[in-house]
Formats: sequence, structure tokens, C-alpha cells
Amino acid sequence: MLLLLNAGIVAIGQAFRQTVVPGWKKGPLIDPAAPYSPENAQLLFSVGLCVALDLYVLLLALWRRVRAPRWWVPWVAMLLAAAGAEAALRAWLAVDMVTYFRPHPILHWVVRPDLRDFDNLTGGGRITTNHDGLRMPGPDAVRERGDKGADVFRILVLGDSSNFGHGVEGWEMWSAVLEPMLDQLTPRRVEVINGACPGWTTFQAVEFMRLVGLDYQPDLVIAGFNNDPGPDYLHDADRVLPPGLVRDLSALAWNSELYLLSREVVLSLIRRFSPAARAVYTERHAGEDPKYGRLSPEEAARLVPRVPLPDFLANISTLHHMGEEAGFDFVWIDMPVNRNEPELVERYVDWSYRDAVRELARQEGFPVVEVDDRQVRQRARDLHIEGHVFHPNAAGHRRLAQQVGHLLVTTGMVPGAHGDVVIEGPPPLDDEAILRFGWSTRTPVHAHVGAVLDAMPDLARRHGIQLEGHRYDSGKAQGDDVARGTLDAFFTTGVPALHMLDGRPDVVIVGTPGSLGRMGVVARASRARRLADLRGARVGLARGSTADLRWARWGEGLGATVVPLATDGLEAALDAGEVDAIVGWDPWVEQWLRAPDRVLLAEAPFSSLLAVGIPWAAPMPADEGPPRAAALVALIEDALSIAAADRPRWDAEVAARSGWPVEVVRAVADRNEILSGRARHLEVGEALRAELAEA
Repeated sequence: MLLLLNAGIVAIGQAFRQTVVPGWKKGPLIDPAAPYSPENAQLLFSVGLCVALDLYVLLLALWRRVRAPRWWVPWVAMLLAAAGAEAALRAWLAVDMVTYFRPHPILHWVVRPDLRDFDNLTGGGRITTNHDGLRMPGPDAVRERGDKGADVFRILVLGDSSNFGHGVEGWEMWSAVLEPMLDQLTPRRVEVINGACPGWTTFQAVEFMRLVGLDYQPDLVIAGFNNDPGPDYLHDADRVLPPGLVRDLSALAWNSELYLLSREVVLSLIRRFSPAARAVYTERHAGEDPKYGRLSPEEAARLVPRVPLPDFLANISTLHHMGEEAGFDFVWIDMPVNRNEPELVERYVDWSYRDAVRELARQEGFPVVEVDDRQVRQRARDLHIEGHVFHPNAAGHRRLAQQVGHLLVTTGMVPGAHGDVVIEGPPPLDDEAILRFGWSTRTPVHAHVGAVLDAMPDLARRHGIQLEGHRYDSGKAQGDDVARGTLDAFFTTGVPALHMLDGRPDVVIVGTPGSLGRMGVVARASRARRLADLRGARVGLARGSTADLRWARWGEGLGATVVPLATDGLEAALDAGEVDAIVGWDPWVEQWLRAPDRVLLAEAPFSSLLAVGIPWAAPMPADEGPPRAAALVALIEDALSIAAADRPRWDAEVAARSGWPVEVVRAVADRNEILSGRARHLEVGEALRAELAEA
């Protein structure tokens, strides 16, 4: 009979399982694999209920076999059965735990306590926590409340998943990296404890400090959050009971797994049988194919920020004043943003919150680590997990630790610290608005642009651009700087563009200065008069170039042998008879054809592309005008138009800079649409797109 009753309870739990659909709402407890999700709570609760029922019946039976019935026995048996069910559920969840989160009545959710190398299947990285659920570098580096020694300088980090270390191992978290950096610079022992939790806002930070954080006796608190502007149906503060007896009793109940599961079961049953509740629940799924952050205007209009801007500032101010009362310093971090994901930046980043906290810091006098600003001015790349707007990768955590450590040491916030923390990466620009623009002095059209910009520095300023020009007489030197990220914008062509874009995922093609002349096949007239005459011939060209790509089409079926040569060695090889024809591009082709007994066997247009990287490729906020890239395109068009208006002057200038005869420069410039006066504005047309696709 008891077995049948158990089977019935489990069957009912299975039948009433509420399937969780993907939701737009952010928060770790929406994971369908979580035991507290509607999808699993009914089944787990039914198992716990079976354990409680079986224990209750067993205890009553055992009592009646040895003692006479008493009125209080059923009540004691019920309490013992509930305790047994609670123990069973905790034991089961300790073994079969697919999520490291647990609900909390005030903080909404916390990380489970006492984890040891928990395998985070959804985010990556193993997780170890102390008894309060704070993430530790590893099982051998666990610290608890009350462990602070007299010689310890303790730093407590607050934040969300970025500071928690989503996607990285415990020893790779910036808080774990910072500790040995500072420890070697000061006679005191430095401890850095990570109090961050994924999904948290400044609301949870304040409550955490009141509940737990102050007991760690920090000497310094460092905080940085991204989630406060996130949309929700209620503000974070409105989801919590007001302080008092009810809240205290609720907090006790939330310690029980049986209570948490039963709570979700009741809510799920209400959603199933109440039409009004079900309508609200379905509405909050946000449509047929919801995704967090992608909401229609109608859906978004019903939502509010998790923490409104005034409350956000009040929370940060509270943390600062807590420090004044408790004796710790306070530092805010402007967290780094992955501008390689412009769509995510537009969807998730509210710059008004960041601007407002800087003003608050100025008013109240606490320091801000400008992590994002420096990384933008460094044009930092490859510091975030791919496809994530906020989460640093291991290299990003190391850079973040360096930036935090540098500020702490240089401002004297670590007592007795001597030396400095070196920040890796290229030197930051004085202003993120500076454009580092590179061009070749050896390539007419590009060199025309550069000559005008050098002679007329006010031209860039009239377009709202602070220009830092970089001149190159070697394609390799420019390519190396592109790969290192020390150029924000540069000219390129078909195949080189693909090589450059492969090494710079932040770069996009935004325009073209037009034609650079032509590509062509040049031979001695005594050897060939048409392409067909090159059947079985030896053809010299630079491997991996756009000319190489074009020759694959021109030479199809000829059975010619390709002889790889450097571009500046092609003409000598032709003169020496080492090859029968050479393939190249202007201005080389124009120069080759100036010699006697040279003939052009085939030609094709040769165009240039303008590439820009983050942040110049990113869209600007609506209230800050058009994209920066559009201003650069307009600047280049203006520079070419100025050169077109006085060609003799600028052709002569380019010839002097490049070393090409002025006749060669003039011939190449005549083929450019703007320099020849045939056009004023240029776009990347279908022919150029097809060339890129082929490359």
C-alpha cells in the first residue's frame, strides 16, 4: 500500500511538471536544469514527500511496537520525518547538482556554500566556495570569516559575473591574480577575497555587506557592477520583504531545501490552475522566441530597471559611507566592455550609469579605476570571452588585476607598498577619440590622402577627428602594426584585407578611396603578344597577393609555371629572362610599361579599401551623432577632392615622397575616380564585394 502511495505521489509530481521555456529575464535561477525551476521542483518535492511519508509511517510503526500510543508521538514523528526528508534532499542535491546557485530571501540568489571544484557546465571553470558561498581560487586556498590575522591587509571584491570570474578558473580570477601582485610589494600579508556573485546588482552588494561582508573585516572594498540598468518587472529592492519579524522568519525558512521546493510547487500549481496567474506567467515569457535584452517596444515599456539610477548612486554612496564607519576604503571599478560585440554593447550597456558614478566619485572623493577607458585608449583586443559583452577571459582578468593594482599602489591605498604594478599592452592614447591612421607613401592615391592631411592638419579637426598619422614605406611594417592593434584605420586591398581581418576581428571595411590603378600581366613584346602565348611559360608574381588571385583566373588552362618572387624583384627577373611574364599592380605595372619592348597582356581594375577597428567601427549612441567611421570616410573624400583640384602640386608631392616618377604617379591618379574628377563620393560596390568574396 505504501509503495503504491509513493508511486502515486511521484506520478502526480511528474504529471504536473511545468516546463520552463526560454525567457528574456536575466538571473541564474531561470536555468531549466536548476532544481528550483518549475520544471524540476515538482518532481524533487514529490521525492522528498515520499521520503517524509515513509519515515513518518516507519516511525509510528516502530513506536507502537515498543510503547503505548501518546498524543505527541505523531507530531514528533512528523518533525523527524521532515528532517529526514530535508537531509535526503540535501544529500541528493550535493551529488546531483547541475547549478551552483541557490535562492535567497534577500539577495535573491547566492552561490552554494562549501563547493569543491564544482564543474560549471554552463559557464566553464571549476568553482570552489567557502561556507558563505564566496568563490575561492581553489580547494587549497579557502578562507572563512574570522580568519584574519593582525598583519593581514584584506581586500573584499564585490560585483557580478565579471568579477566572479565567469568562464575562467578560480586561480585566473583577477582577484586571485591581484593578491600575489600586491603581496610582494608590501610587508603586510595581502588577502583578496572575492565576494562577487553572477547576476548581482549594487542592491545585493549593500545587503551582502550588511549580512556577511562586514564580518570579513575588510581594509578595502572594491566594487564594480554591470547589471543595475537591466530590465525587469520589479526593482530588485521591491522583491524583498521589509525588515522585521516576518522577514527574519522567512530567512530561516529559506534555509530549508524542502521549503524552497514546496514554495515553487505551490506557485506552479497556482500558475497552472489560475487563468489570471497563467496569463501573467505566459506574458513574462515575452513571446514565442524570447531572448534576454531583445524585447519589443511594447514589452519593454512595461519593464523597469532592476536598480533605478538614483538608487544605483545611493547604493554606491552607502558602500562608501559604510567604509567611513567601519574603517575600510572604497574603490569603484568602471568595468571593461567588449566593443568587438557592438550589437551587445548597444543592447546591454547604459552609459548614463557609468557617467553618473564618475560624477558621484568626484563629489564624494572615492577613486575610480577607469578600466574600460584605458582599454579603449589602448585599443585592447582579445581580453573578453568571445561573444560576451562583459566577461573578461583569463588575459582580461590579468589586465584588470594590473590596472586595479597600479591604482592601489600609486595612490597609497596599500600601506607600505613600494614599487609599482606594470600594466601590459601598448601605451594608451591621451584620448580615446584620437584616430591612429596609417597610409603608404609608396602607393599613389593613398599617398595623395596622406600628403593633404600632413599639409592641412585643420582638415581632420573640421571633421571632428583628432588625427595621429602613421606613414609607411613598407607594407610589412604596416601589416605588423595592424596585427599589433596600433592602427585604428588603414588602407588595404583584396587578399591583404583578408589576412588583416583574420588577425583583427574588431576591424570592418567601411569605405573605399577608389581605384589604385590596375593589375596586369606584363611581358616582353618579343616573347608574347597575348595571354595565349604564355602557354607553358614561366610567370613571376608575389605569392599570396591580390595579383596571385587574379592570375589564377587569367592563367587558367595555360599550364604556366608560377615563379614566386618579391614584387620589387619581378622586373629584374623579366629582364634577365628568368621568367617570361610578370604579374603585378600599379604603380609597378605603369613603371614596367615605360621600358621598351614591354606589352600589357591582360589588365583588371585594382581598388583600395578603408578598414577601421573598434571603437571607430562601433555605432555611436543616437545622441552623439553619426558613426565615427562616416566622419573618416568623409575626411578621405575631402582630402582626395583637394588633391584633385590642384593635381600638378599634389602629384609632384607624392612623386617626391614615393620615389616614383611623376608620370607614373599621374597615370595612376588619372584612374582614380575622385582624383580624376569623375566622382565625389565612393561606396564599396558590388564588384569590390565580389572581389573580397573571391579572395
